[in-house]
Amino acid sequence: MNWLRKIGIIDILIVIVLVAGIFFLINPYRSKVDEGKSTIPIVYTFETVEVGEEFVKQLEIGKDVYNSSKNYYLGKIKDFRVKPYKEEFEDREKGVILLVPYPDRYNVEIDIEANAIIENDVIKVDREEIRVGTYLPIKGKSFASFGYIIGIER
Repeated sequence: MNWLRKIGIIDILIVIVLVAGIFFLINPYRSKVDEGKSTIPIVYTFETVEVGEEFVKQLEIGKDVYNSSKNYYLGKIKDFRVKPYKEEFEDREKGVILLVPYPDRYNVEIDIEANAIIENDVIKVDREEIRVGTYLPIKGKSFASFGYIIGIER
């Protein structure tokens, strides 16, 4: 009983902070996607810029796409479009700025098809919020890149 007299308020506060910290660190990993809710098929467009020819060769319709930092499933590739990468070039003689194609670099727009849960105007695909302008690092079986979501179709 001698040790009971040595417990102070600071000791109790430290224990409470430790328990709360452990709870908040573990809680996000325990959350699950609500599979009982109805999902709606959506198609969103992801744009990645200044990629090489190797990236373009690895893209195939039907490949699975994941968030490369969180490893969340994002959907399947429905379609993709390859455009030449253009960079601004200042022509000092004429006093204009031109968009000049950059060799061996491409802009790729990827249409990704996924089943989403829509709640209060928030679209979620496997715990990943899908919003126009959102930065996403993506990966597939043989490719990886980063870019932005530029469009969503329901």
